[in-house]
Amino acid sequence: MNSRDKRYYSLAEKASSFSDYKKCHIGCIAVYKNRVIAVGYNTNKTSPLQAEYNKYRGYILPPQKNGIHAEMSCLIKIKDMDIDFSKVILYIYRKDFNGNLAISRPCMACEHAIRDYGIKHIHYTGNMKYIYEEYV
Repeated sequence: MNSRDKRYYSLAEKASSFSDYKKCHIGCIAVYKNRVIAVGYNTNKTSPLQAEYNKYRGYILPPQKNGIHAEMSCLIKIKDMDIDFSKVILYIYRKDFNGNLAISRPCMACEHAIRDYGIKHIHYTGNMKYIYEEYV
């Protein structure tokens, strides 16, 4: 991992501190042409976009359970930007309650949204490691 990736992960970690979820705090940043263009975190607030994509999770959630995921929070902020989404890079960060890196791979709902936007590059935390994935 290079110093730029470390810096972006650090920003995603800071974003996670704003989460109001009780189970886990996840932060996400969107980077375009080496600039952060959006910051998101998971929250108990609801979103029609999150509700729409939650169908890909394999089960139906009641409307009040459609809290916004960190990735979706970022996507909502950039959805109307006139940019080449294939050049956007997402960094997603999660720590467990012991302070260790934890899995933050996008759920099926967020993965579908990321792909629908045309985003191809994501970095996320795993159990005690950092992971890069390219969507083709």
